[in-house]
Amino acid sequence: MPKNKIASIVELRWDDIKNQVIQVNPEFAEIINNIKNKNDFPLYKVTYPFGSTIIDSGKFQLPLKDGTLVPISHSSINQKYYDQLNYNSNSIPFGIVLDKSIELFLQTQDRVIPSVIHSEGKLLGLWSSLSSMHVWLDAWHMTAGSRSIFVLPKITDNASHKKLCKARGIKAPLPGDLNSHWNLLTKLAAHSDFSEPWFTETLFFSNKWFVPQKDNNWVRFQNYLYQKAWKGTETWRSKAVYDHIWDSIIRELTKSQTKIAPFIVDIVKHIITIGIGAAPGFCPATCSKKIPIKGLQQDFIDLYSLKNYAPTIMVPHHFSKKSRRKVYWSLAMPTHFESNVKPKKLNSTLAVLREIKELMLYFKEVTLKKPDSIKGSPMETFLNDANFDFFHSEPDVEGEIGLSLELPKKDDTLVYTAPSLQKRGFSDVSPFVRGCVRFSF
Repeated sequence: MPKNKIASIVELRWDDIKNQVIQVNPEFAEIINNIKNKNDFPLYKVTYPFGSTIIDSGKFQLPLKDGTLVPISHSSINQKYYDQLNYNSNSIPFGIVLDKSIELFLQTQDRVIPSVIHSEGKLLGLWSSLSSMHVWLDAWHMTAGSRSIFVLPKITDNASHKKLCKARGIKAPLPGDLNSHWNLLTKLAAHSDFSEPWFTETLFFSNKWFVPQKDNNWVRFQNYLYQKAWKGTETWRSKAVYDHIWDSIIRELTKSQTKIAPFIVDIVKHIITIGIGAAPGFCPATCSKKIPIKGLQQDFIDLYSLKNYAPTIMVPHHFSKKSRRKVYWSLAMPTHFESNVKPKKLNSTLAVLREIKELMLYFKEVTLKKPDSIKGSPMETFLNDANFDFFHSEPDVEGEIGLSLELPKKDDTLVYTAPSLQKRGFSDVSPFVRGCVRFSF
């Protein structure tokens, strides 16, 4: 493996790295700059190649000298790293993303559930670093760059797949579903001839940063962390209110003898979670912040010989009024926990979409009748200011579901190709758009 493709770690002091932190989070950098003994506390800059594992089954991974990633508790890890960075019981220490991005997700037997996308300037390991309890599920994982990614057009042509793998000298099974695209994409990016080097850069703070100091600026640093942690609990603090709203809705539906399949309720709850920005949906990648977009698209055009369609690659993205990006979710890429068993025989995808839409509209109607319960919350913003529209690749005879072919008319990022690559058309036959929801402001 070439040296520019492997993970690395280097010990620093604040003055070595402060300018880079100022670029991504000036407020945080200004607070640290005022701490008296800031250069006495070690920092560790860790660089991870695209797709590499930062947390594996709840355990924090660090590189050895050859770039191999192993758990921090591994016998080969430098004792100094273990002593100074293992204050969260084998999980990730407190840190900040300096370049590109990171995805935290849960892995179940049949799906990947994206939780948070940490972009440049975002803090890592905050909750566990401020808590005396260190409870991590084995299901927690974190990767450099986005894990929940897939190519929008179908890439199931066997001859083209073999041609791509041969050109890159890799072994990868033909992707059976959208969730399996990541395995192929990361192998392409790891090849020595791949045209776009890509790394996530992170800065981790040693345990000495959390030893109380007789310095008002250190107290300010500590307070800043608590404020950020508190802000991050907003969704969980509002859960009782949302559960109460749902309880009222279910009771009303029961009284009116309206039958709603329990799995539809699961989906609508998740769609609302995406709508308030608490969980990510998906949007087309249009830059290299989350994936090496140009290199991957070039491989699918030059080596896979993708015909007609733009090699659009979807990445997880949090819906927000600030970003203004349109965000999507699809029945073909389920990213939610299921609390109810699906019926063995399902209605058509169009029929399921109509049921989801009906319950979404009913939830909106009931919730907005009592606006005080959500005043000032992300739920109020979502229900009052956002649109949620439903699409399928086949016409809906009842006229409730839009036609997927129309999607690029209001979102040209769906046919985005990196500069210097030839423009292509929209893949309206993609499994993803055969039953999807679009969120927009």
